[in-house]
Amino acid sequence: MPSPPDDDFLIGAGSVIQVSTPELRDTAARFARVSVRLSTAGDGAMSAYLGIHAPYDADGAWQVAARAGQASIAVAAVAEDLRRTADVYDIAEARAQLGFLSAATDVGARERDARLLESRIDTLAARRPGALDEATELLERAGDAWKPGVLTASPLLHGAVDAAIGAVVGTLERARDARATGAAPRPGDAAVALTRQPVSPARAPATLAERAARIPRGAQRVRVEKTRMPDGTFRYGVYIAGTRDMTGQDPGEPFDMRSNLELFSGAESASSAAVEAALRDAGARPGDVIDITAHSQGAMVGNVLALKGEYVVATFVALGPPAVVPLGDGTLSVHVAFDDDPVAVLSAGGLPGPAGSDASIVVHGDVGGDGTTAMVPDQRTHALDRYAGLLGQAERSGDPRMRAFHEALAEVAAGHPVAASDYGARRADGVVSASSPEDAG
Repeated sequence: MPSPPDDDFLIGAGSVIQVSTPELRDTAARFARVSVRLSTAGDGAMSAYLGIHAPYDADGAWQVAARAGQASIAVAAVAEDLRRTADVYDIAEARAQLGFLSAATDVGARERDARLLESRIDTLAARRPGALDEATELLERAGDAWKPGVLTASPLLHGAVDAAIGAVVGTLERARDARATGAAPRPGDAAVALTRQPVSPARAPATLAERAARIPRGAQRVRVEKTRMPDGTFRYGVYIAGTRDMTGQDPGEPFDMRSNLELFSGAESASSAAVEAALRDAGARPGDVIDITAHSQGAMVGNVLALKGEYVVATFVALGPPAVVPLGDGTLSVHVAFDDDPVAVLSAGGLPGPAGSDASIVVHGDVGGDGTTAMVPDQRTHALDRYAGLLGQAERSGDPRMRAFHEALAEVAAGHPVAASDYGARRADGVVSASSPEDAG
């Protein structure tokens, strides 16, 4: 499986929040404790110095006291710098979220959330003079970071005039800002026919990379795995493929460019209808817990599942997503994106902070190593195996932020696998349906 070069990735929490501010503050607290211990040691050495009289040499105790005091001051300064950095990033996140509120439809909720965010900003800014200016600069840099990739993201834009490029940038920004409100997708009316292929139930994935490996290839589009949990409830793992027809040559393919455009614009699609039908066929009911693992268009289908709220999305692994949406505090998510993937560029930088719970993360990579976006999606920058390799590399990095995902994997592993099925899908007239190969004759 191809993978990016060692260390050629970054784990963050969004397009702006590239660090975990709780971890920064926790690290600052540890540095502060070390500073106190060094100060205490210095005081002890100074007491010893004052108690030493001729003919004994007190210079050693004096040196220990001086060095311990200097080290205590230096470590305390590091702790203060870490706390300041955390405040700057928190102000930046709150400012970005405040900007996204402008498109919210619920006026009451918008005003309430705006007051809370403004109060948070005011409190942090009062505590850290100058932090507001630093956060503004951070937002400006982060807000523009994705734009150079637009020029090479499509051959149609190659050599385009600035006005055309600006129009595309504006369109992507408006789409991103609209998604950031978390509005439910517009209903669709696509009908699909499923073909079910039962497979042997396998143990729950032990790693996120194993989850990525279960995304369907070949003729299948969706896999659903049903697990009986220790409390007797059922949990469903749903694995969703990406686009299968980019040219429109197969009018019956639901995972096509038509679905891409519908999903990107905030609507349901034939591909999302297929996945919802597969879940129902597997036995999932409203309110059941699901875990989503998806690539490319499949990640936008996962967005539909999350925003509709019919199921409880516990975890969401999105590989190369063209669009990112708020997932709610109860969803642990990891979004994986190569910065030189033209499909990932379409997300316009994604959300400024976590798309889900506070423990959610974003993993960034750069296949080419030079930050240049490829002209079209290809096997170098957008392939599923590439993304699975980057995800596995992040898992093996030892980053403490991966701990929450391993705990979530262990939770599912405590259950008993009951059933698993792969599903093919075709556009069809009439009612959504599912059949096994035997039923199809």
